[in-house]
Amino acid sequence: MTPSRLSLPFMKRVEFIGISIDAATENIYTKVRPGGQFKVLTQNLEHLDRLVKNGGLPKLNFWRMNFVVQKENYFEMSAFAKWALTYTSISQVWFN
Repeated sequence: MTPSRLSLPFMKRVEFIGISIDAATENIYTKVRPGGQFKVLTQNLEHLDRLVKNGGLPKLNFWRMNFVVQKENYFEMSAFAKWALTYTSISQVWFN
């Protein structure tokens, strides 16, 4: 996210964020999320974590990282949970 986006009016109305990632490593992410950029994703997650901690989303009640289990990624479930919990503002790690 660019700093100019932080001032958008909707930021003060966001109550829930769910981010479907489905991987814990760049290698698997590129397989299950074709076209996705893992490095950009991790930068955005770090930014979101800071934003939440600093009150940039004042109505946010809940945010989670989602993992849809597939034959290509099931072995990364534990690593995904450990990684997700490094974001101290996260509310839930969700597996489906």
